[in-house]
Amino acid sequence: MLWVICYDIAKDRARLRASQAVLRYGERVQHSVFECHLSQRELQALQRELGSIIDPSCDRVGFYPQCRRDRTTIRIDGHGPEVTLDERFRVV
Repeated sequence: MLWVICYDIAKDRARLRASQAVLRYGERVQHSVFECHLSQRELQALQRELGSIIDPSCDRVGFYPQCRRDRTTIRIDGHGPEVTLDERFRVV
């Protein structure tokens, strides 16, 4: 399943560790936003890892699932760096 993962992490070191963790599973699409194709096992492993990195009193990590129907309605505007999308995507 495709997941959009984003975070707001206060400390530089924790933010770097989080980005390194997420990049092992997917691609960066913005500074703190990633697209990852994850199995349930991978999702749980990444959630545990990020949970051990962040300070829950001031940091936040969001995991947003993208169902097959949602993926067909993705819209990307602008001329930022191109991200390689899974062939199942249809960008409109």
